[in-house]
Amino acid sequence: GVYVYGFGHTAIEGDDATIIAYVSEYNGLTEIVSVESYVVNSSMNELPAPVVLSTLACNDEAYEGVYVSTTGLCTAVSEAPGTDRWLFQLDDGSGVAYADDGMFAATVMAGSTYEIKGPLTYYYGNFQILPRDVDDVLEIMVDANEPNDMLADATPIADGEVIDAMIDPDGDLDFYTFTLAEAMMVTIDMLIDSDLDAKVRLLSADSTSITSTDACCNGADEQIVANLDAGTYYVVTGYWLDVLRASTGSYQMALT
Repeated sequence: GVYVYGFGHTAIEGDDATIIAYVSEYNGLTEIVSVESYVVNSSMNELPAPVVLSTLACNDEAYEGVYVSTTGLCTAVSEAPGTDRWLFQLDDGSGVAYADDGMFAATVMAGSTYEIKGPLTYYYGNFQILPRDVDDVLEIMVDANEPNDMLADATPIADGEVIDAMIDPDGDLDFYTFTLAEAMMVTIDMLIDSDLDAKVRLLSADSTSITSTDACCNGADEQIVANLDAGTYYVVTGYWLDVLRASTGSYQMALT
C-alpha cells in the first residue's frame, strides 16, 4: 500500500481504484501526490488479511503502507502524544512497535497485552501502526498462572489471597493447591467477572473428589464451604468430563 495525500476524491474502504499521480518522498514517507485521475473499478471488495509481524518487524520500511497486525505487551502510553508523535508502544520481546492516533485514538493501559491492526506509516522518525477504529485494538487476556492444567502444576494459593485467572481455551483446566496445618472451615470463592459458566471441585491430596459446586449460569460466582482436616488439598476449575463444564472467560480465585 501507499499513502495518498490530499487528492480531493472520496475514497471508500473496499474500493479497487486506478490512480494516475506522482510519487513523492515527504519526511521519509513515500506518498502519492498531485492526483490527476482517480477511477473506481469496483466497490465493496473484501479487504486482504493483515500481514502478521513481530513488534520489531513493524520498524521495517519494507512494510511501509502495508496493512499489518502485531501483538505485544503495552510498555508505554504517551501522556502527550501530540509532542511525542506516538500514542502507545507494544513489545513482544523482539523490540518496540509504535502506534499513533492518526485515524483512531485508542484507549490502552500499560501492562496489558494487545493485538493491533492497521496501515503502517512513517512519522517523525518512527514507523507506526494506525488503528482505524475500536475493532483494530483487541486486548489479549493473559493468565500468568499457566501452565496449571494438572495436579503437578497446581498454583499455590494462601489464606486471604485473591488470584486473577482465566479459563481459555475451551477445555482448559486450572488447578490450585493449599495446605492446612490444622482442621478448620475453608471458603473457596470463584468470582466470575466475565460470561464464564464454570464449576469448581475440591480434591484431597490423593485427588479424590470431596465436593463440587455449580451455580449453573453464565457469569455466576461459585463457592465451596467445607470443614477440612489438616492436610493438602486441590481445587480444580474448568471442564472435567461430564461434571465440570466451562466456557471461556476471566475470574478470580479466593481462599479464606
